[in-house]
Amino acid sequence: MSDYKSHKTSHSTDKKFQCQKCDNSYKTLSNLNFHLKSHQKKLPFLCNICGKGFMRKEYLETHTNNHNNIKNFVCSICSKRFSSQKNLDSHFKYHDRSIKREICNICGKSLTTSMNEHLRIHTNLREFECNHCELKFNTKDTLRKHKKIKHKEPS
Repeated sequence: MSDYKSHKTSHSTDKKFQCQKCDNSYKTLSNLNFHLKSHQKKLPFLCNICGKGFMRKEYLETHTNNHNNIKNFVCSICSKRFSSQKNLDSHFKYHDRSIKREICNICGKSLTTSMNEHLRIHTNLREFECNHCELKFNTKDTLRKHKKIKHKEPS
């Protein structure tokens, strides 16, 4: 992929590459391939709080900051604080309006994520089942949050 195409892809919100082992998806094949290494259980950087492993030291540092509620990255526009530069960079897209927004015609909520995913909330379709307790959820994200809180699964 050319440098320009690679750069252009980095600004996209389209995540075409789905991991077959978990719910994560990625913008590029190289990002997916990097992620797949996390399923090999050979992660060199381990969190001493929850035991979750990471491929890169900076990912562990950001994760640890989340545990400790450390938010050293501050938005110069609205003063909102973040635990990583990546999260701050994503936040800036809200200010410069480069994030595509859709308005839900049912509840009026402004969305930057998939409208189809959001509409599941209104239809009460619950097709994502917890493998621990068999509760069902209408989105992958609510299932993930449930597992993290109720079953102490790392996210």
